[in-house]
Amino acid sequence: MKKIMFMLALLATSFAVQAQSKFHDAEAQEAFGKVKSITVSVMGQNQVSTFSEDGKLVSGPLSELVYDADGYVKSAKMDMMGQKLAVEYKWENGKVVGTVVEAMGQKIVSSRTFNDKGATEKESVNMGGQQIETPYSDYKYDSKGNWISRKTTMMGQTMEQTRTIEYYE
Repeated sequence: MKKIMFMLALLATSFAVQAQSKFHDAEAQEAFGKVKSITVSVMGQNQVSTFSEDGKLVSGPLSELVYDADGYVKSAKMDMMGQKLAVEYKWENGKVVGTVVEAMGQKIVSSRTFNDKGATEKESVNMGGQQIETPYSDYKYDSKGNWISRKTTMMGQTMEQTRTIEYYE
């Protein structure tokens, strides 16, 4: 009898893992709802991420995603200039509040604060002991409440970041 119960428990566990019904990969990019794709444009460069109907990343700059039991990405690899960088995510209340990126033997630690609409107000990055703060402002939102345009200032220069979001209906 114990053997049968053990086998049933193993079977139930495997079905629970397979039955993961909701992933939060779009939320990792501050997009909420039934997101089909996000195209981000910064300084003329486009980056496209596509998602399945259950919210899982299908294509984009991340690979080798590892999830927790609730479908939140814990870690991934990010393609950057021909290298795969390891990224770890820290989540709170359904938002990515920080990341740790390993690049060329160094850890780059970032943290975010949010505005009243839930979009990043400021990102603080610590690179080898040097603290860099990036403020975001002048947000514009789509009809679903996701941001589609924002401005930031880096090294005295103002840049606009825009994105187009397609949704599943």
